Formats: sequence, C-alpha cells, structure tokens
Amino acid sequence: MAQVSRPTVLIVDDDACLRDALGELLLDAGYAVRMAADGREGLSLLRAATERLVALVDVVMPNMDGIELLNQLAGDRTLAVRHAYALMSAQPRLLCAALTDLLLTLSVPVVIKPFDTDILLMTVAELARRVAWPQPSAAQ
Repeated sequence: MAQVSRPTVLIVDDDACLRDALGELLLDAGYAVRMAADGREGLSLLRAATERLVALVDVVMPNMDGIELLNQLAGDRTLAVRHAYALMSAQPRLLCAALTDLLLTLSVPVVIKPFDTDILLMTVAELARRVAWPQPSAAQ
C-alpha cells in the first residue's frame, strides 16, 4: 500500500519564537513547514502555493490579522476550499459571534494557546486528511 505523504503546514504568526517552536514540533512529527510573519505574507504564500496546505493562523498580528486573512479567504472560493485552516488564539472566549459564522463557513477549528501539543497535532492531522483528498471544485 502506498504511503500518503504529509502535507506542508504554513504557520502564520508574528511571534518568531512561537513560529520556530511550532515549526520544530511539526517537523519532528513529519510535516514540511513554511512560515509567515503576518496575514498579508500568509495570504501571499497561500495564493502562490502549488500544493494544498494546512495553515495555522494566529488571530492577533500586524499588517493583516488572522480575522482579516480568513475574511479574504472566504471571499475567494478557490482558496477557501483548496487549503485547510485552523485559527490560533490565546483568548478564544473573546472571539465575537460574527466570527463564529466565518469559522463555520470555512470549517476552521480554534486551537487555544498555550497549546496542548497532542491536541495541536491531532488538529493538524485532521486538517491534513482534508487536504489529502482531491481538491473540490470551487463551484461546489
């Protein structure tokens, strides 16, 4: 039986130490890793990607925060379905009700900081399964 390779995980977070720590964790778990320091850079990498990615997106960042990044993705059906996303937040209770609809539309789980590494890896594995399947049509 052929083994399916693990997808690349894009870490979008302005905290360089956190990006590096998450990157090491994911590399050790067998994932390839790319990094972006803010939502604008993350969006650029998502648009340019030739492969389907799992993106871990922080909420609070300069230039373009995670909420604006998700709004941009929701407005681009191709990107919305091409990649899989998780939102990272240290204060998930402060996320507004309007954001709940966006998270549901994009099927975005929220990962709470500080991370429980087992939960984070299970979330990434679930998102990896989503991108392992053939890409759905943007018209669906």
